Amino acid sequence: MKFNPHFWHQRFVQQAGWTKYVCRFVLKKLQIGKNAHILEVGCGTGAITYSLKPPEPANLYGLDIHLPSLLFAKDNDKKTIFLCGNGLTLPFLSRTFDLTLCHYYLMWVKDNLQAMKEMARVTSSGGCVAAFAEPDYSAREDLPNEMKELGKLQNRALSLQRADIRIGNKLRWLFNQVGLHDIHVH
Repeated sequence: MKFNPHFWHQRFVQQAGWTKYVCRFVLKKLQIGKNAHILEVGCGTGAITYSLKPPEPANLYGLDIHLPSLLFAKDNDKKTIFLCGNGLTLPFLSRTFDLTLCHYYLMWVKDNLQAMKEMARVTSSGGCVAAFAEPDYSAREDLPNEMKELGKLQNRALSLQRADIRIGNKLRWLFNQVGLHDIHVH
């Protein structure tokens, strides 16, 4: 399927809706203050940055490697600064952001450990790195039984697209590997 930003944005908005309140809860719990610097790595069409409601005037940034996605995001979200770049070599100084987050990103990036290292590097001391919606599809339980074959087919399709269907189970390990502390995985 040829990339169509309008089509994919609708899908990303749907996914953002699944975690919107969790993201907002985490922002509140972390006491992200006014003037906070927040980065979403792998922002796609900007569905997550658009749905975040940090205290104003927060400084929101979105980074993605796919320029057509960013152009779409820029047209639809005027409060976020969008940059084209590679999440494996983030174009920011170390300790720049109070919160660095991703959403359905680590399962798709080719080197999720390097991606996590970069997210940790650009996060300030006392800041937070958050990974939302990074599922462990290998541990899925499809019910009723008639749905099990569909689940296997979906996992196979994701694997063929090089998605890491076990990423949710690896999160604690990834966070530990990059030296992060006070890790909460749910």
